[in-house]
Amino acid sequence: MRTPSIAALLVSAILMASAANAQDSERAPRVSERPVVGTTLRVVEAVTVVRAPFASVAREVLDYARYPDFMRRFRSARVVRRERAHTDVYFQLELPRAMGVVWFLHRMTVIRRGADALEIRGEALSGNLGSVETRVIVERGTAADATRLSFSLFGAPVLPVLPATVNSTLREAVVGAVTLLKQHIETQVAVHHP
Repeated sequence: MRTPSIAALLVSAILMASAANAQDSERAPRVSERPVVGTTLRVVEAVTVVRAPFASVAREVLDYARYPDFMRRFRSARVVRRERAHTDVYFQLELPRAMGVVWFLHRMTVIRRGADALEIRGEALSGNLGSVETRVIVERGTAADATRLSFSLFGAPVLPVLPATVNSTLREAVVGAVTLLKQHIETQVAVHHP
């Protein structure tokens, strides 16, 4: 039996690391930004595929009150009113880099709900932010255990803040929210349906 050379071991290690990095990049959300007309602010969107059935993803997305259980910056999320397609949720979140705490009453409106898709639009009704708009889309994938999850966010502060700071904070928030939601759902599915 011939022992592998150092070069062969090194090539094997590089190939294994490349495969692992490719898997991680496939799992990372795709992020895009689009400008908001008349401002230097941007709407930020993150899209990912959750390894879970559509019904599981939709159920967890709609369970707003549980967001603080797995979303690291959420201090509270309390449903204050439900009426047909509208759910009013009081959110309190810590901003990154010790920038403070924001609170707002957010109206989540289900604008599309079917066997294969769920779309929720949100807007701040009041709070210490100038404007917050969200959009969540959950769509059944081609495989039974693959669901597309999209989250977009726009926020305009009341206080003067550099647009670059606002845009980077929005980007961090969107990527963090999609990533944490995905991890939570996949963990729940693995625990309840091994």
